[in-house]
Amino acid sequence: MQLLESCKAGDDHAQAALAELIRGYQGRVFSICFRMVRHRDDAAELTQDVLIKVMEGLASYNGRSKFSTWVIRVTMNCCLSHLRKRKLRAHESLDQAFSSGRESLGERRGGAKSAEKAGGEPLPPQNVQLAQLRAMVVEGLGRLDAESRSILVLRDVQELDYQQLAEVLEIPVGTVKSRLFRARAALREVIANMEARNGPQ
Repeated sequence: MQLLESCKAGDDHAQAALAELIRGYQGRVFSICFRMVRHRDDAAELTQDVLIKVMEGLASYNGRSKFSTWVIRVTMNCCLSHLRKRKLRAHESLDQAFSSGRESLGERRGGAKSAEKAGGEPLPPQNVQLAQLRAMVVEGLGRLDAESRSILVLRDVQELDYQQLAEVLEIPVGTVKSRLFRARAALREVIANMEARNGPQ
């Protein structure tokens, strides 16, 4: 990777290469952070922390895994550390931790009452159902433990394969598969409970 080599070389182009490299990963890092902590300000702060750690750790990056995999590992470690500290510090419920994400979620759904397109035209029923299901999945993720949430975010949102997941989480591929199976089962159970509680729409 030419940009990475330029950054590590420390030549006259190193600063410009580093800036370009960081810009290239900033959006993906923020996306992971936001899906893990569901609070925009916290996600922005975590993104900055991750990028600083990436810059400071460039010299020690050994190339045994893809650079993108390494960046995601740093990102996930920061997110999990943040969630552990937040839980210990405030004993917040996951509902409270995810409450700030529900407003933007409601905007994407167009509101449960209106279910309209921007122009005021009602959405087809199947689109409304899809939006409601997506909303339940997002909320359901928020109710899972951090370990389950992380593997689902990385697999189903970031679309990492099993080998990449193993490298990011530093666990065997077999463990990845079993964790993913348990996480999906837990998410299905959470969604089923939400549906039962809400009743027929």
